[in-house]
Amino acid sequence: MKAKSSLPGSVPLPKIYAQMVGVLQEAMGEKPFSELLGKVWETGVEDALPVAREHGILRQMSRLGWLDGLEEAECVKRAEEIIREFSEKVDRTPAVVSILFRLYSDGMYGLFPNGICGNPPNCKACALTRICAWYNAPPSISARDKILSPAERLYTNGDEDLSDEEMLALVIDSGKTSDKSLKLSRELLSRYGSLRKLSQATATELVSYAAINKVKALRILAAFSLAERMSEEVRRKGPAVRSGKDFYDLYYQRLRDLRQEVFYVVMLDQRNRVIRDEQVSQGSLTGALVHPREVFAPAVRESAAAVALVHNHPSGDPEPSQEDKAITSRLKETANVLGIRLLDHVIIGEGSYTSFVDENLL
Repeated sequence: MKAKSSLPGSVPLPKIYAQMVGVLQEAMGEKPFSELLGKVWETGVEDALPVAREHGILRQMSRLGWLDGLEEAECVKRAEEIIREFSEKVDRTPAVVSILFRLYSDGMYGLFPNGICGNPPNCKACALTRICAWYNAPPSISARDKILSPAERLYTNGDEDLSDEEMLALVIDSGKTSDKSLKLSRELLSRYGSLRKLSQATATELVSYAAINKVKALRILAAFSLAERMSEEVRRKGPAVRSGKDFYDLYYQRLRDLRQEVFYVVMLDQRNRVIRDEQVSQGSLTGALVHPREVFAPAVRESAAAVALVHNHPSGDPEPSQEDKAITSRLKETANVLGIRLLDHVIIGEGSYTSFVDENLL
């Protein structure tokens, strides 16, 4: 006997999947949509794409009632479980299911202008309204008709439309907001004049303020300390690379004397700063076999905005082979599907290099 889905409601997961596919096929065109999912399937990337920062997916699952009763920290974990549950039921990789949800909720990388379950949602075009808790909520309590709290807006839409006092109130009140915490955050900002000046206050100074106890003071200090550490972490990021020569300078010493081809994927952030690199293949003197899964799995884990490919030619001649060109073309297609920029492919030889971008090969 097959195990039942742990999701609320009686609609089988394959039917929900089919309904979402049908809506997107009609909206995007059947052929472009099928080609997109086909390319994702072919990449071999098995793991679900990270949803921790994908507010659209969490928003859609919340509207469907699948995350009810969960603390915010539990929602991301549950969303991953749901994607894997769908994956098992419909025989698709978690990556395919994750991209389906991203297309449905946000449009994803401009491949589809607006998601069906966007903010606001296009409920008239959605096939899931029958099982949607948000759509079917009584008017008196519907999220469509009430003013969302700061915590709810942060959860569903991110922090873009939250004021400083609302964010500070969430810190003071452990992820919740009340009239009392909003009033307190307003008074603190008025007293210190800005978040920066407030961040310079000591614990003793904060506790001396009648409405702040030791626990609240520590929450405030911890929030500012984390922000400072994050800023310091950004400053410690690797060098920015803007040309094939930059990659050559970074990797020449490491690769120059190797007797086998070694293939690296270099992961970069939105400003083309190196996050880290990872060796994904080591081949013979004649070539290295590279699979998209090995290249992009670490990039997905790191939430990299871009990747670059770097490998050596032990012969010393950096001229790209037909195999090099074919691998690059294949990886470029995968990068386009996953929404990760393929910045360059640099082949390092003896005292020289070839950049696919410089040579108009990419």
